[in-house]
Amino acid sequence: MLVSPVILKELERFVWHKLWTDSNKPHGDENRAAKESLGGGALPLLVLFDGAGREISRLPDADKADVLITESQLLEALRKIR
Repeated sequence: MLVSPVILKELERFVWHKLWTDSNKPHGDENRAAKESLGGGALPLLVLFDGAGREISRLPDADKADVLITESQLLEALRKIR
């Protein structure tokens, strides 16, 4: 999905942040605090914020674990953020 030319073009507008869920990784305490502030969630989890830091979208839905995020779902979520 992240190799789709359409998705890659849309992602050029965004700033990426990677959050390790394994506390043994670098910055484990900071990552744990960020994970808790986001309310946890199923993995994979993609949280999209607008420029003011407001959460716009969360993929997959909070109640679904181990669900694939489709290209169309991601594209729709990304295009909501302008």
